[in-house]
Amino acid sequence: MSQTKIPGISAHKRPLATAERSRIPAKRSHVLEDVTNTTAFPAYRRHNKPKATSMSSTEVADPNTRLMNRYYYGDPGVIEEVKKRERKIARDIQHFRKSIAEIETETKLIRERSLPDLNYEISKKRVLCGELRKDLIQLTADLDEKTNESHNVQSNWELEVQHLRLEQQIAVQETQNKLNKELGEVKAQWETKLREMENYRPSFEDLQELEGLKVEKQQHEKELRALTIKNEEACRLRNQELDEKLEHILFSKKEPLEDLKCKNDVVRREKSNVESQTEAVKLKIAQHNERGAELARQISHIHQLVNECITSSSPLKDAKIKADADYLETKSITDAIQMEALKVEAKYNAEFNKMEKEQVRRRTMENAIDELKGKIRCFAYVGDTAPNSLEVDFSQKSISLKDSEPCFFNRILPCKLISEEDLVKQECQAFFDMCLEKRLNFNIISLPTPKQSFIRDSALTYLLKSGRYQLKTQYVALSEAAVSSDLFQKGESEPDTEIQLTIKTDAIEMNSATVEMKTAEDIKADFKGLQTQVGCDKIGIVKAEVWDDNEKCCDSYYLEINDMETIQRMSNLFCTDHGTGTPISIILQTLMSKTKSLVLFNLIDDCASTTGTILNAARRISQIDAPRTYVASEKSR
Repeated sequence: MSQTKIPGISAHKRPLATAERSRIPAKRSHVLEDVTNTTAFPAYRRHNKPKATSMSSTEVADPNTRLMNRYYYGDPGVIEEVKKRERKIARDIQHFRKSIAEIETETKLIRERSLPDLNYEISKKRVLCGELRKDLIQLTADLDEKTNESHNVQSNWELEVQHLRLEQQIAVQETQNKLNKELGEVKAQWETKLREMENYRPSFEDLQELEGLKVEKQQHEKELRALTIKNEEACRLRNQELDEKLEHILFSKKEPLEDLKCKNDVVRREKSNVESQTEAVKLKIAQHNERGAELARQISHIHQLVNECITSSSPLKDAKIKADADYLETKSITDAIQMEALKVEAKYNAEFNKMEKEQVRRRTMENAIDELKGKIRCFAYVGDTAPNSLEVDFSQKSISLKDSEPCFFNRILPCKLISEEDLVKQECQAFFDMCLEKRLNFNIISLPTPKQSFIRDSALTYLLKSGRYQLKTQYVALSEAAVSSDLFQKGESEPDTEIQLTIKTDAIEMNSATVEMKTAEDIKADFKGLQTQVGCDKIGIVKAEVWDDNEKCCDSYYLEINDMETIQRMSNLFCTDHGTGTPISIILQTLMSKTKSLVLFNLIDDCASTTGTILNAARRISQIDAPRTYVASEKSR
């Protein structure tokens, strides 16, 4: 009863009255009307309407009036009914609020996920349509010009063909006339000769002589064929006989000749060996003679030295005995010191191992703190050649130029103490392990440094360190002013092939070449010589899909940003709506807002303007909210 809007039951009961007698204001009457779904005091309202008569005391009040009077005088049944209606209205209001919240959630998801992809695709297609429209206009003009040229060529060709056809017809007609004339003349000559041959009749004697000559010719031809066959047979037999004799002679002479050759070779080798041995023996004899004379001189000299040593060895023996005693005493002291050193070393190793464990625990705790802050991780890598005006406060984790506000980082790492490999293996270890364990997509954005390749190779090598994971890697160079390129293509296609990127919920897909890497040697071999192809006006993106056996674990990205213009745009990256900027801005927004990000600011250059731009970008990026872990983990599951 304490939280309800309905007044409590009063012990004082007032008589049944109208709205005029109770003097209840109209505004309160309307409030009760909304709560009870009834019309309060209809008689009072009818009384206020024009041409209406007031209800007499003898008339019976309508049900709504009686209900309100009972509620007003504290009827428990009426009060319970009003409470039920109030609770029903509250449930309906709660239901409507949930529906509105769900609609707002779906609208936000559509605005964050679908609209950027559609805007990106529309912008790309709008640019492509403009280029295609220009190409179509140019091709139409070229086609019209070629059509006119083809019409002219066709008309010229038809005229030339008609002219050639007429010339050919005239030439054919002249040739045909000439041939007909020659054919008539030859035909007349042969007809004359044919008539003469038909009129010629040989005599009987000539016919008999001709028959005899034919018979004689046939006999001579038979004899010639017989002689030819006989001659060929004789030649064949003779050749066969000569071949057999030649083979027999060669076979009989071959073995003695081979024996003589072998004997001659053996004798020559023996002779050469004997001559070489003879020369060697002569040389050795001369050397031994010289050596003997030299040894004799040395022996005499050694005898002289031995005699001198014997005379001088007596004081040395005393010194040796004393030195042995000193050595034994020194050795005992050294052994004691060595034992103490071993104990100290064991203690140091234990303390060092404990320190290493604490360092790992510290990095894990710092990573957990960074995760709880909910902001993008910003690491500063400070070099020796930084500007003199740069002030670094390692205790407060802040960096500032003179007369400027300090910029705070999650880590400040001096390159004098930490190499690029240790930067990844030690300081980024907890970040990598968290993303791999929870299967979260993550990225590393490295701002200008001449050692991009060392940091990139160290990061990829760390992902392969356990031998558990495999990487499917893509490497592209993107630019808004120049042509983008696929650095793993290696001449397999045209160099100006457009790189197609598809922006997903928390990932970016590229239609570039994919290289599978299993060992650190694969990383060195595949990335050899590719650093110079990125240049200062492009952004290098390395996408590595991490696979655990045949199951995809997550996507990792390494971004190489070398131009200051992109760094300046990163300062205002989230000042505009997601999906309304340039393609590179959309890619950076997607990676920094949908995946776990670690931005490495390399403060190695000694230029104060460059350092100021980098610090300004770090100041803005460190305030950007990072995606929550539980959202990504639910997606991965």
